[in-house]
Amino acid sequence: MKLHYYESILNFYCDSLTEEELLEKIREWTLRYLWYRKKREEEEGGNENTRVR
Repeated sequence: MKLHYYESILNFYCDSLTEEELLEKIREWTLRYLWYRKKREEEEGGNENTRVR
């Protein structure tokens, strides 16, 4: 996917939510990504070079 696609999604949220709501959404997305990454690494046998745990 091109960056423009993600930019349009972010613009939608910026225009639709208050700053507080947007920050909460960003926090939620970040946690989801970290959980996904951790699960993927565990399934692949782990990666000792990963900084975030």
